[in-house]
Amino acid sequence: MAPAMEMAAGYAMDAETSRSIERNKKRLKTWPYSKAVFITHPGQKREGPAPGEIFVQKDLLATLKKMVEAETKALAAGKSREAAIMAAYDRFYKGDIAKEFVRGAQQQGGLITMEDLANWKPVEEEPLHTNYKGIDVYKLQPWSQGPSLLECLNILENFDLKGMGYNSVQYIHTIYQAMNLAFADRDFYYGDPRFQPSVPIKGLLSKAYAKTQAARINPNYNDAHAGPGDPYPFQNEKNPFLELLKRRKRTFDSSSNQLKGPDGFVPAHDAISYSHQKRASIDDSLYMDRLWRGTTSIEAADKEGWVVSVTPSGGWIPGVIAGHTGVGMSQRMQSFVLDSLIDPFNVVAPGKRPRVTLTPTMALKTTGLIFLSLCRAETHRNKISYSFF
Repeated sequence: MAPAMEMAAGYAMDAETSRSIERNKKRLKTWPYSKAVFITHPGQKREGPAPGEIFVQKDLLATLKKMVEAETKALAAGKSREAAIMAAYDRFYKGDIAKEFVRGAQQQGGLITMEDLANWKPVEEEPLHTNYKGIDVYKLQPWSQGPSLLECLNILENFDLKGMGYNSVQYIHTIYQAMNLAFADRDFYYGDPRFQPSVPIKGLLSKAYAKTQAARINPNYNDAHAGPGDPYPFQNEKNPFLELLKRRKRTFDSSSNQLKGPDGFVPAHDAISYSHQKRASIDDSLYMDRLWRGTTSIEAADKEGWVVSVTPSGGWIPGVIAGHTGVGMSQRMQSFVLDSLIDPFNVVAPGKRPRVTLTPTMALKTTGLIFLSLCRAETHRNKISYSFF
């Protein structure tokens, strides 16, 4: 906890966060605890902290100290290291930190309860897998967008990418079209696998299905209307959503990335178009600001073979801070949909995980291991590799 506590006690504000606070200050002011933390100069021209200014988060520091106190007390009582860590865990999810978190969240219109926090626990699950030209690639389950990479690799296995030449027009076109098809399947078929309907993941990751997807790719033209395929026959089932898919195709206008009519569902912050017709009217600073935004990802591996991937995403600005905990609440719920026409597997429900973009990757060969982090595949790719035997 020491590095996090040191930063909570005060660090030099970076320019990107400073700009984000200032850009979103109107909304931040509507939430009392966020306002108290981020609006450091109320009434002045710049109301948030300036780049380089020491930014202090007293409530967050107090929360981190409470967790360390719980651990220290457990160790002093003769508890094991693991039990001491769980004492800190319990104070956050069941103790006084949890009570303040829930109070602050509900005061601002949130729905989280003490029972919600107490029942939360990490889920240990089997990864999904495909083999791409002798390399075993593993991804998370379809509550993330991870399997779309596996489908994409399965599709690309049907093409001679090496023969096209690295980064040639044909090479980039083929990869783009494969990603288009894989993401179209992601957008309709992905959701929390613990809930019904059950995601047709066996069909989606079938090599035979990938061949049919590859056959949809025109080597010369982009398919601006690429939509979900039908993976169900490849797991010996009939697709229960055929009528929904037909209605979706009639309703969804993929060329504009919007539903026709008044029911457009693309969030306002994602709805900016960079088409050549509109480019002239786009402010360059806005374009560059959005271009440089991204997700931080941390990867580590040790000589014993333990590999950890951490991608903190959620609680970004503008964020609602839960009471005096100093903790910014996650906005990942925005990834849910309300209409099964968009994705019948990802309709919001109690206890359900929204389909998210964050997804680590492991690629294995018999001679070693390559570890990748693939974050927000739509916009950028961060890669760190390790090899050991």
